[in-house]
Amino acid sequence: KRHNFFPKQVKKAKLATKANQEYFTRLLAIWTATSLRPFSISEDEALQSMIDFATQVDGKLMLPSRNTAKKNVDKLANEIKLKMRTVIAEKCAFFSSTSDMWSSRTMDAFMAFTLHFLCDDFHRYNFTLAVKPTIEKHTAEMIQRYMQEILDEWGLSKPYLAMMLRDSGSNMVKACADWGVPHFPCIGHSLHLVVG
Repeated sequence: KRHNFFPKQVKKAKLATKANQEYFTRLLAIWTATSLRPFSISEDEALQSMIDFATQVDGKLMLPSRNTAKKNVDKLANEIKLKMRTVIAEKCAFFSSTSDMWSSRTMDAFMAFTLHFLCDDFHRYNFTLAVKPTIEKHTAEMIQRYMQEILDEWGLSKPYLAMMLRDSGSNMVKACADWGVPHFPCIGHSLHLVVG
């Protein structure tokens, strides 16, 4: 959560003038359009928190360069990954997973792998463990190898995998069967095929 990284409370600033609010709204529209952002970006909680913080501190804040921004995102990702590892090590006994493969508009292929489990107090955890580019042919052997690598990376053991939710592609079905894990087709995928 953001307050773990930004615990400092700042004073509430007075509301802007109508003219300044209109100009700010115009700048947001320009940024949304020129950066190809979705209209829902104005409802983004993290963006709103960033703007709230920036408008309530003394002095002008400078946006970091793209290289610094990338370093900051990488640092944040490593911190979150460490927290995820701790939660998994301390609270995950049995788990279920999902996996999906897709291609981008530029035909770059990716494979996603998620983890889901309940701890002793029935708190539910859901983590995206990996979104990996796949440059090889999408064979069952490749999919199985990728899934095993992800489990190994996160210190998870295949015998504790209670259910693998997967799409209905023949390569994914064969990968799960050959891997020897319980698996079931995703109802969402099936419904999408029916509607399509």
